[in-house]
Amino acid sequence: EGFGAHANGGRGGDVYYVTNLNSSGAGSLRYGIENAPTSGRTIVFAVSGHIPISYNSDTGNQSVRVVKNKVTIAGQTAPGDGIGLKDGRLYITGDDTVVRNIRVRHGKNGGAGDCVNIDDAAQRTVLDHVSMQFSTDEVISMYESSPVDDFTMQSSIAAWGLESHSKGGLWSVQDASCIDSLWAHNTDRNPKAFPWGLLEWTNNVTLDYGAGFLMGASSTPADWKVNSIGNYFIHSRYGDSSLAFENARIDRNGNPNFSLWLDDCLHDSQIENYPSSKSGVLNGTDKGWSIVEGSAYVPGNTYSEGDYVYVKSTGPFAGASGNIAVTIDDPLTAMKKVVSDAGAVRLDAAYSGPVHDEVDALLMDDVVNQRNRQINGEYNLPVSNNGFGTLNSAPAPTDSDLDGMPNFWETALGSNVVSDDHNTVFANTAGTFFPAGTPSGYTYLEEYLHFKSVPHITIGKNTVETPSSFTTDLRRFTTGFSSNPSFSISGLCGGTITQFASNGTTPSSGGPIVTFTPPLGAHGRAGFLFTVTDSAGSSWTRQFAVLITQ
Repeated sequence: EGFGAHANGGRGGDVYYVTNLNSSGAGSLRYGIENAPTSGRTIVFAVSGHIPISYNSDTGNQSVRVVKNKVTIAGQTAPGDGIGLKDGRLYITGDDTVVRNIRVRHGKNGGAGDCVNIDDAAQRTVLDHVSMQFSTDEVISMYESSPVDDFTMQSSIAAWGLESHSKGGLWSVQDASCIDSLWAHNTDRNPKAFPWGLLEWTNNVTLDYGAGFLMGASSTPADWKVNSIGNYFIHSRYGDSSLAFENARIDRNGNPNFSLWLDDCLHDSQIENYPSSKSGVLNGTDKGWSIVEGSAYVPGNTYSEGDYVYVKSTGPFAGASGNIAVTIDDPLTAMKKVVSDAGAVRLDAAYSGPVHDEVDALLMDDVVNQRNRQINGEYNLPVSNNGFGTLNSAPAPTDSDLDGMPNFWETALGSNVVSDDHNTVFANTAGTFFPAGTPSGYTYLEEYLHFKSVPHITIGKNTVETPSSFTTDLRRFTTGFSSNPSFSISGLCGGTITQFASNGTTPSSGGPIVTFTPPLGAHGRAGFLFTVTDSAGSSWTRQFAVLITQ
């Protein structure tokens, strides 16, 4: 969704497999990025684990740099626990870049400062389900000299800026959207924004901050604009606990330079154990414009350079529209979705591990329990591998034609396992795993990448001789909706479902345990939609995709 949603990524280009965790050389992520053809490249993974980022002579620090246009990094394809980059930064220079389901954890001893940088004038960039942590400068920044245009960060994490320079990011953007994401444990710059066009700031959670969203913090003449809708701010012990937006100023010509639309945002200053009089209960309220520092601009009044003044918009600015318009939830529901799904996640129902890795699971627990946890180094966290967490690998599925789609997938759907057909375009997406209403133009490979990006499972054909079904607990995919959740099923396709209570044996129409059974002899696509509703009335509908093999 949002302004970056039209990023082409690697569509129409080749496929490259990352086969090792080396910092460079054949089979490495860096080699695949640097040698991408001009037609584009989709990078998939045959391995999981941490990839150390080595010195890059082009940047003068430890960076892996996406210079070429039309590159997709599909971290959701990694077998096992997933992919993490460490000791440096991911630096995006090219246009039409899509990065999904990876971790970029710089670390105190890293050699680049930031976790992620988007370079001057990069166009059409998407960061989706990316976990960015442990920077020693900013977590994610876009440079000021030429603003990034058509950018989306969605369902991602910007957290744990380290040491005394614990900063979320500098955002010099033209048109950009930040959606359903978590900003946590950064002292300030959450972010410091310079939106020359419009920044859509929608359904985000900001936790444990000193200075929150900085509105330019500059006397530069400008016309920066933000829509802030449906966000949740959970303050820490630092700074002014009553504020979420700060530091809009009168410019050196005596004019305001920052305009803000604020709607349906919750603010809670009751963080764990500070001060002792706080309740420790997450119960933010809509305090309206009182969470904005300074005063609203009044035409005709006299102001001086540096006065804390902003333009109070009378309505939202025109944002991304059409099929890329941002879906807006109320802030409480948004917070629960962030806890359930933000960051790099593993959504295979057959996977024995949790949806979030150790680091992100700890972070989500901090949100739920409103913890202060600003740290000096990643090693201060109670997780393995000196704070980075452990990412175990697993055998990769066979892909005979190396087109990014495993043999079991192509066989089940009737495509060719020995002939590269990943760029074949669907004339119509009806009957595919894509959501209803998805426009035409997407490829066979993109359907597989979508399958891997939603709750899913692959099961065998159901026969009399070899019965096949699967049982899963839907609460695994909705952890933020923890208060007496009830589940309903809709859009059932290609099978039958029985629901059970949490004990797994008592039939229950609203129960979290579901057993899906495909028809005898069927293969191909199946699935359903499930909606969780908790005791507060918050609800969320998700797709569950099922592939039945031959």
